[in-house]
Amino acid sequence: MGCRQVVAQSALVRFASVDGRVVSDPARSLSGRGAWLHPSPDCWSVAVQRNAFARAFRTQIKGIDSKELSWQRSA
Repeated sequence: MGCRQVVAQSALVRFASVDGRVVSDPARSLSGRGAWLHPSPDCWSVAVQRNAFARAFRTQIKGIDSKELSWQRSA
């Protein structure tokens, strides 16, 4: 979604929209549309600049705060 590189899903982190906010979904279990990104601040920045989350979730995003997000995937 950010850098647009095609890689295996296991190499990406899933994000979801909860009440209009972007949250990480390390368990990959939140309902709704997901957005997939590399666990990289560079990829995150590109996605935010391109407004990619709003397009991926097909809704307006109320807030995006990278400090709230975890780059760690659950095992």
